[in-house]
Amino acid sequence: MKNKSIIGIERGAADEKTGSTNGCSAKKTDGLHASAKLKFAFAAMYIICFVFPFYAHTPYRIQGEVSVGADAELYEYGCVVLRFYNASKRTVRKFFAVVFLSGSDGESPFTEGNCVTLEYDENIAPRTAVRAEFGLDDYISEVPDEAYQIDFLYVSKIEYNDGGVWEDPYGVYAK
Repeated sequence: MKNKSIIGIERGAADEKTGSTNGCSAKKTDGLHASAKLKFAFAAMYIICFVFPFYAHTPYRIQGEVSVGADAELYEYGCVVLRFYNASKRTVRKFFAVVFLSGSDGESPFTEGNCVTLEYDENIAPRTAVRAEFGLDDYISEVPDEAYQIDFLYVSKIEYNDGGVWEDPYGVYAK
């Protein structure tokens, strides 16, 4: 009988250490267990990364293409043609588009990098599209054999008639 009481005392001491009544050890945590905390963190990260961006709509849509050849009215060597859609409910006063161009070989066609910033300075009504042409004569000095390609195109800044400004200096919201 003496052995049974010693075992019972040892078991009671184990219950106090682990918080278990069946002798199994389990680590106590304050509140949620580690796996539940990990699941919660994953769910929060999922919501932040994948759900919120759907609600962060850009106030514009833009498409572009490059034309080469001569058009005496607008340019001598080539131009960028942009179609800009004002998706906001405000009138756009001015926007700045950033275009990264490359040649057919994938290399920069210009001596000082392939980034061109274009400014359109005319009012654009809400939910309206415009077509804008920008000459590349300041950047090139001869007609290329093949048309340049647009690698990356985005609007870096939009100024509204009401004084508001929308900015995306690095093209984070480009689609």
